[in-house]
Formats: sequence, C-alpha cells, structure tokens
Amino acid sequence: MRGGPTMARDAISLITQDHRRIEQLLQRLESERGDRGTPLAELAARLVAHSHAEEEIVYPAVAQSGARDPAEVRQAENEHHHAEDLLHRLQGMRPDDAEFDRMLQRLADAVGRHVEEEEKTVLPALKGAVDRKRLEELGRAFAERRDEEMRRAGVGAGKGPGELVGSDEAELMDKSRDELYEEARRVGVKGRSRMSKDQLAHALAQQRQGRH
Repeated sequence: MRGGPTMARDAISLITQDHRRIEQLLQRLESERGDRGTPLAELAARLVAHSHAEEEIVYPAVAQSGARDPAEVRQAENEHHHAEDLLHRLQGMRPDDAEFDRMLQRLADAVGRHVEEEEKTVLPALKGAVDRKRLEELGRAFAERRDEEMRRAGVGAGKGPGELVGSDEAELMDKSRDELYEEARRVGVKGRSRMSKDQLAHALAQQRQGRH
C-alpha cells in the first residue's frame, strides 16, 4: 500500500480540507483554458457531497450542541443551496462561452463568503461545544456520507472514507509536468505524451485509485 501522511479524521479538519480542495478546483477552472471538464466534474461532485454531508451530519450536531443559533444553521444551508444552484447553471454552459467565466466568478464569490463565515464562526463554535471524541465521531460519519455520494458521482470510487481521487490529484499537482510524465511512463498511462500537467495528474490519480 502506498505510504503517505495520516489523514485528519475529526470533522473540523475534514471540512477545512474540503474547503481548500474546493478553492483549488475553482482556481484551476479560473486559470484553465484547455480541459475544464475534469476539474469541473470533481468540483461538482465534491461541492454537492460536502454540502449534503454537512447538512445531514454536522449542522444537526451544531444545532443540538447549542453552539450556534438555529437560524444561523439555516442560513448556512441556504448558502449551500445558492451555491448548488450556481453550480448547476455553470454545468449547463459551454466552457468557452464568456458567460461561463462570469458564472464561475459568481460561484467562487458565493463559496468564498460561505467558507469564510463557516471557518470564522460555525466551526470554532462547534469545537468549543463538543469534546474531541465527538468531533472524531462526526468526522467519520461526515467522511462516510460525503465519500458515498462522491463514489455515486464517479469520483473516488473504490477508496476508503477520506481518501478520494481528489486527495491524490492535489498531491500530484505539486510535482512538475516532467515528474508527472516520468511517473506516467513508469505505470504505463496511455496517451501521456499529449497530456497537459492537469491531465497527467488526473490520469495518475485514477491509476492510483485502481491499485487500492
């Protein structure tokens, strides 16, 4: 089995990791002018799965603990629904359409506001209201619910909770294209000579997934 850092398991760490990955995917979409389909597919799967797992697992725990007012929890859910609406509209557009970039910016702004508010208020409040054991229980339930939905969407199928294709791809993107190409050559990725850095990273992440 491939070695690597121990995955964070408590709910706050997992949610924060997801936020960083979602931000990374949005940045890739903003800068990418070639293959936008790959990062958009992962963004759609991860954003929706993350939101649903929070709403079903984490937000009820926040409300029950008294960490935040129920109205604030409902507001966070409404922000999820707004972001999902923008995402669905984005998916219906051609990536080379000028309107795609405007809608992408609206989505990035909405996600950014939500993430900032959640990390500034909701997550610290939850951390102060429950003990470490409870945070880890919530983390396991959150990861299982999120990963199940992502696998149904065709992202990360066959891997355990918290270990999705996106995690491998984020790690691979830290390498140069030459390093990615050499790894692709070693494992026999077909069509590697025509692939961009992003495409190589995605192909290698898929290859790693198949080995687990």
